[in-house]
Amino acid sequence: MDENMINNTNEFGIDETTELTYELIEEIKKKYKKVWKTTLIDGTEIIWRRLNRKEYKTIMKDYEYIQDRGERLMEREDAVCRAAVVYPCTSVLEDIIDSMAGVSSVLSDDIYEKSGFRVDAPEEL
Repeated sequence: MDENMINNTNEFGIDETTELTYELIEEIKKKYKKVWKTTLIDGTEIIWRRLNRKEYKTIMKDYEYIQDRGERLMEREDAVCRAAVVYPCTSVLEDIIDSMAGVSSVLSDDIYEKSGFRVDAPEEL
């Protein structure tokens, strides 16, 4: 996978000690325009953005080699989270993904939805 897609936190100077502040959120919003916050059951806040088409295609292609459909799906969910999450930093995100089984599944569903994979029902004109 493209190293630039792994996580977007380095460009904002985010590391394990970075606190989420209004100023940081505003800085992230300047770059990505729209960002969302998901608060986990333990109170951890995750800030994420939507995927663009190129990122989506890269993620789909990078995991085609995995034969088992379920394993391929889980790897893609993790990759979607790594690409879209801008806070916390990569190492904290990896710890979260490793310690809470459902986080990447739920979060990737939200990311997919905001990235255009769910739209309101078509309206008859």
